[in-house]
This record gives sequence, structure tokens and C-alpha cells, in this order.
Amino acid sequence: HAKTRKNIIEQVQTLATKTRDEAQEQTVDYKAIDAQLNKLNKLWREAGDVDREQYQALQKQYNHALAPLKTAINKFQATNAGLKEALVNKAKSYLEIDDVYQAINDTKQLQAQWRDIGYAGPKLENNLWQAFREANDKMFAKRDQVKQEQTAAQAQIKTALDEQLTVLKTEVAQAKSLVELNTVAETCTQLLNNVISQKPVIKSLANQTEKLLTQIKDASKALQKNKAKQDWQNVFALLSDIAEGENTSTVVESTLFLALPSFWQKKINDVVKQTQIGDRLSKTLALEILGGIESPEEYASERLTVQVTLMQQQMLSGGNVDLQALFLDWLKVGKFTVTDSPLIERIKSLYC
Repeated sequence: HAKTRKNIIEQVQTLATKTRDEAQEQTVDYKAIDAQLNKLNKLWREAGDVDREQYQALQKQYNHALAPLKTAINKFQATNAGLKEALVNKAKSYLEIDDVYQAINDTKQLQAQWRDIGYAGPKLENNLWQAFREANDKMFAKRDQVKQEQTAAQAQIKTALDEQLTVLKTEVAQAKSLVELNTVAETCTQLLNNVISQKPVIKSLANQTEKLLTQIKDASKALQKNKAKQDWQNVFALLSDIAEGENTSTVVESTLFLALPSFWQKKINDVVKQTQIGDRLSKTLALEILGGIESPEEYASERLTVQVTLMQQQMLSGGNVDLQALFLDWLKVGKFTVTDSPLIERIKSLYC
């Protein structure tokens, strides 16, 4: 047994020498040393009996060999205790940070640092850990409370925004004019911006609002198309009245005229001011050819002549044809008379 104890003392001395050398090179693994020392202490306690005098001498040698190791480990543990105490204080200070999510991230970094710090000794380790854990628990409890408050607030906001969206949907369904739709679109855009500004974004509500904006755009396009079609119908109705000899003042004061945009009002005014009669048959045939509609059979010869002319002018080359520009030229031919009434009807289908 004495030999076993001497062997343990030699191992302790070797470990002490190794620790001293590594300390000079700053490569000491105190965790490993502490583990080895605990193992050696266990071996010492289990080494068996020797006579009293010999045991005292060996115990003295063993304690002497242990002394530098204990000093180094105690110093290491004291340093660890200081580092961990600093982390405890930081964790407590983070409880005062207003941005709880930033504080949570900072706390998680402290936890990572804690894991990298070694044992702080039997007297302090548990107390430090309990203090650190308590600060961490309070931080996560604070986060959970903030989350609950935010969830409740977001639910109220969502309810209010949902109500606004419902009102807007009703307004879109009831809108009868572009002005009304544009007003709703502006409000809907403001609502979308408000929804997107929420953190986190209420995706379902954002999607519904975007969908409503698309519906408004489609409805606006449909109204514009219908309005354009109605304008064309009004223009042709007024031309028919003019051709049939309707009084000029009656024309320009009519509901049809006043419903037209200023562009078409000016064109109709130009028409009623014309005094010279012109022949718009050839231009009517050109419109029919370029618009892709048939002409009366009795004008087949004239149509062929116009078609040849158009080919020479390269107007049948397959490019886009501006039927409105051609119509405006058609209006300028001269004064409208009753002989123009059939021509008006012939080209009407090109525009409305």
C-alpha cells in the first residue's frame, strides 16, 4: 500500500510540474487538471492502510505535492467566480432594457459565455448559477409578458383594420363612378400601408387589401371602358341629329353633348360650325377597309379603288391603324347632311 501511495505522489508531482510548465505557456486546461486531481484524490483515499508513522510521512509528502496544484486551481476557480459574477450582474442589468427582444439576444450571448467559463469552486458555483438562472428566468418571463401584450394589441389592431377593409369592400361594390373608385383606392392604399407597417405584418389582411386594390383597378378599367363606349355612342347620336338637321343650339345644349368630355365637345362644336358640304364616301370606305368590316355591295367598285389607294399609301401593311385619328379626319370632310346618315350608321360599329 505504501508503494501505491508513493506512486500516487509521483503522479501528483508530475501533474504539478506539467501544470507549472503549461502555465508559463498559458496553455493550462484547468478543467482537465481538476478532473485528474479528483481522480488522484480518490485513488489516495482508496490506497489501503499503512502503519501510522509511515502514513503521516506519506500524507505530508502528498499534501506538499498537492499544494501548488490546489493554489493554481483555487486561483482558476476564483477567476471563474469573478467572471460569472460579472455575467450575473449583466443579466440583471438587461432586465432594465426597454427592447426586450434585444435584451433576450444579449442574455443568450451571456449564456454562451457562461458555458465557456470553468468551475467556480464548491462554495460559489451553485450560488452564482442560481443567481444567473433567476435573472434569466425573469428576462424570459418579461419577454413572454411583452409577447402577450403585443398579441392582444395586435388583435385589437387587426379587428380595427378588418372593419376598415369591410367598409371599403362595401364602398367598392357601391361605387358608380371613377371619382368614387379613386377615392376608395386612395383609402385602400393608406390601409395597405398601415397594415404593412405593423410588426409583424398581418399577412392575411395585407393579401386581402392587395386583392381589393386589384378589384378596384379592374372596376376602374371597366368603368373607363364603359365610359368611352358611352362617349362614342353619344358622339354618333349627336352626329345623326346634326345630319338630320337638328338645330345647332339644341345640339350643344343637349344632355348627350353635356355628358361628353371637353375633347369631344370641341370636335362636335367644330362639326356644327362647318358650312361646306363634302363627300365622305371614300373616307367611309377607307374606315371600313381598315376596320375590317364589309361595305354595301353596290360600292364594291369604289371599295376596290380605295383599297388600291390604301395599298399604295402602305396603310394595309399590317401595322397598327389609328381608327380614332381616321375618324377625326372623317369628321373634317365637311358639313353633315341627311346623305351622311347611312355613312354614320355604317361606321358606328367600329367604335361602339
